[in-house]
Amino acid sequence: MTVSNLHDARTLMVEGPEFLAGDTAISDLSPREVDVLRLITNCYSNQQISETLYLSLNSVKTYIRGAYRRIGAPTRSHAVIWGVMHGLLEEGHLGSHLNPPLNAAI
Repeated sequence: MTVSNLHDARTLMVEGPEFLAGDTAISDLSPREVDVLRLITNCYSNQQISETLYLSLNSVKTYIRGAYRRIGAPTRSHAVIWGVMHGLLEEGHLGSHLNPPLNAAI
């Protein structure tokens, strides 16, 4: 899944990916796991998450592993889909920190 079609994640087929079968609610995650998943959903790298949340890179990786385990996401792409489906995508912010911007001509 590319960043340009993240909005399509909301229109997944009814059966959807297997990792959504035992869907976890945001309330089942720690506040820091939610913070990390929100940033992952909005295309932040681990380094950017570290700098934004004032955490070490190792702490970020630990939170990511824990969050992935709780939501059943085997990959970062699956975590992004989960985040989009749970309202963690900030529409106006998507890609604004990327260089070049997503809407730049290729």
